[in-house]
Order: sequence, then C-alpha cells, then structure tokens
Amino acid sequence: MGDVSGHNMAAGLIMGIVKSAFRTELRYNDDLVSIAESLNKTVIDQRSRGMFVSFACGSIDFERGEVECVNAGHPPVLHVRKGKAEEIVTKGAALGLSKNIRFDMVRRKISGDDFFVCYSDGIVELRDRSGEEFGYQRLLGLLNRLDPANEPRPAYDNIRRNIEQFYPGEQRRDDITLLIIKIK
Repeated sequence: MGDVSGHNMAAGLIMGIVKSAFRTELRYNDDLVSIAESLNKTVIDQRSRGMFVSFACGSIDFERGEVECVNAGHPPVLHVRKGKAEEIVTKGAALGLSKNIRFDMVRRKISGDDFFVCYSDGIVELRDRSGEEFGYQRLLGLLNRLDPANEPRPAYDNIRRNIEQFYPGEQRRDDITLLIIKIK
C-alpha cells in the first residue's frame, strides 16, 4: 500500500510509476528490503521537489506460517490475533526522502483467524468539524473488538460506518484507504 504526498497530477504520475516499478520488481525479486531500496531510487529519480511516497508491503508464506513486512514511512500494518491488535514495527523513512534510507524487514508467525490491516493516514488523521482526530487509538479500539471468527467484510463495514459517523458525507481532504486480510 502506498500514499504519495500531494493531491495533484504529479502525485498521480509518481504513484503510477511506483506501482509499475513494484510489479516489475516482484517478477524478479522476492526480497522486500531490496524492493524497497529499488523503489526509493525510482522515486528519487522521478519525483518533484519535496515529493515522497509512504509505502508498506508484505509477503505471506503459508508453508512456513509467516508474514514478512517492510514499511517505508507508512502507517504501521496492524496484526490482529485473537482480538488483540498490535503494530508491526519496522524501520524506514518514506520513499524519496534520501538516497541513504535503510529499510528493515520484520517476520512474524501467523495462524488461522489472524487479520492484517493496512490503512492510509487519511483514516487516523481525519478531523471532525470540531478539529478532533479520528485517531489511531479509535482505529485500534475497533480492531480490538473483532471476533476472530468474523470475516474481513464485517470488520471493514464497521470501520467504514464509524468513519462515516465521525465525519458524515462531506468532502474529505485526504484519501481513505483500508485493506483487511484474514488468514485462514
């Protein structure tokens, strides 16, 4: 999942370049750190001044029962196991900020009924009319109430409903992206 700074044509073009480069990298490389380093070089070569891309990706190995994650300045991927959500913390600044960024990869064990939640900052930074943020803690609270037997769709619908109640039907300033993956 990625998010480009800015809301203009240049941002859209950079995201298209990053998506294409990511797909190409995946054809020849399965090392997530190496992929992040390559994407960083691509963004530096293509970006406008001050532009950057937050980025998080993961790989699930069902045979080993593990997930690998790399994060480049994106909100942390959340791992929900047995109704408890926790961050998958990795090091790495957003793509395009520096040629010298170092990324690390985190490996976690997975089991049936685990959820992985990826989201954009547009969710946690959403402000209501009084200026209150939806916030990370509110998102965690919703995830911590997940029944492990649930499917991803009800969890997604519940978060979306809470966002709509928090900031009903008006134009938002930032994109809102939410991806929920359940391990079976």
